[in-house]
Amino acid sequence: MNLDRRLVEGVTVITVAGRMTGLDSPGQLKELVTGALGAGDRDILLNLGQLSFVDSSFIGELVSCCLAVARLGGRLKLACPVRRVQELLLITRLTTIIESFETESMAVASFRRPAH
Repeated sequence: MNLDRRLVEGVTVITVAGRMTGLDSPGQLKELVTGALGAGDRDILLNLGQLSFVDSSFIGELVSCCLAVARLGGRLKLACPVRRVQELLLITRLTTIIESFETESMAVASFRRPAH
């Protein structure tokens, strides 16, 4: 798995590429999110458009990231979820907790709108 962190219009965007499984890279995503939180970032977007494969451990890491962000009053959203991620989010009903957007630009713009 490859991770890239950058700032786009005040939103920390973490692009996740490659394979994300419990064997390949456990904890790497959460470490990067925690690092962003430690730097004072509160609006975090995970761009998942370059993921080639995920297994169920992805959900555990995603929930850990979501909890870490929420504890500090931040917001975590997803952009460009690949089909497998969409399926896992639906099965686990995380779609009711984590907002997801088709494009990165739509997701970044959503941080500027007031929360409902």
